[in-house]
Amino acid sequence: MNERKPVTILCLASFEKGQDFMRECKQQGARVVLVTSEKLANADWPRDSIDEGFYMPDMTQRDHLINGVSYLARSEDISRIVAMDEYDLEIASALREHLRLPGMGETTVRYFRDKLAMRICAHDSGILV
Repeated sequence: MNERKPVTILCLASFEKGQDFMRECKQQGARVVLVTSEKLANADWPRDSIDEGFYMPDMTQRDHLINGVSYLARSEDISRIVAMDEYDLEIASALREHLRLPGMGETTVRYFRDKLAMRICAHDSGILV
């Protein structure tokens, strides 16, 4: 019998956001793993849609997050990393590159977050700004 393993979505949330996304991922059959800060451990997360939750002391410490998620990846087959907020985009891209996962890398995310760089890129591509 050829059974496929479920897709595992790692959700990064430095703020209490993304509940609808997590519910939809679970409804579509994905395994949902939440990484957030300890101060948000008791937030109103959709616990029925989250398979595992991991709580970091500080979501702003890049090295700590890379080490923690890398350690988690030893036992979890992470398919995708998704930022629940714009402020989580940079660490999500760094984690994708570190773990060699598909999705936007750090360079693309910098254009995405930097509005001036985005306008310059659009202008250089012939798009009216």
